[in-house]
Amino acid sequence: MQLYALRVLMRPRDPDLFSKGTVQKDISHFENAMVIAAKNLHMTSSTPSVHKKTSYTLKLSIKPTDGVMAGVISKLQKIKGHDKDFREYDVDNYPPIVWIWDKVEQVLLVERKTAVFKDAQQVAKAFEDLANNDYLAQLGLRIFIEPCLEMEDFWSEYHRLQFIDKVSFTLITPNIFGSSKQALTNDLRKLEKDTNANTVTTIFENKDGNLKLKGSHWAETLVDWVKDGGGSWLIKGRKTLKSKSTTVSSNQTAKIVLI
Repeated sequence: MQLYALRVLMRPRDPDLFSKGTVQKDISHFENAMVIAAKNLHMTSSTPSVHKKTSYTLKLSIKPTDGVMAGVISKLQKIKGHDKDFREYDVDNYPPIVWIWDKVEQVLLVERKTAVFKDAQQVAKAFEDLANNDYLAQLGLRIFIEPCLEMEDFWSEYHRLQFIDKVSFTLITPNIFGSSKQALTNDLRKLEKDTNANTVTTIFENKDGNLKLKGSHWAETLVDWVKDGGGSWLIKGRKTLKSKSTTVSSNQTAKIVLI
């Protein structure tokens, strides 16, 4: 089975939230949000507006226990059926996709099934939409989910293009899952404190297509940050001087785990 590795990042909507002591800095809030999301999706109401309409469905097979949670997720598909008189009708179809949560690593492993979600970014968005429900909103928290990437893929795509016009990195500001890459962490924390920004985009650009990032300490650090699920990258360039520009993004190079 092939699985995407998705990093779960939790951020306070108010930068002073945790220092006030009213809400604990604990990734268990994500687990609780998923439990509530699964419960709400299976509730019915005589007032349709009470529950937010969604094309997703979610089931917990293993509720949060000892840092592990698991279940099935899917997205509504319409397939065609035929009755005994060969009349065509629509059938709701929810192809099951297995997922596993590792609390220690703050990683979701999600089965790769492109017939349902075409790429890792769509899977991440589905979990974001489900997790960012009323429970987290009332706590003043927001969940960001990004695919983990293969570091080598950035440089592989970079070297495919002879002329590099632009490279951008979108970084999610430091969250509760660690303090590695300390210099960048410190700079982003200062920036976050001054601006309350959730994400920061850094752009390297040379309009003559002569951008040189290989060997750059900062480029290496940014690639390393993003590969752990801390954001995304985009490269724009040309294979030859006269060829049309092409763009490749980290969304096309998500890390695949085999089990």
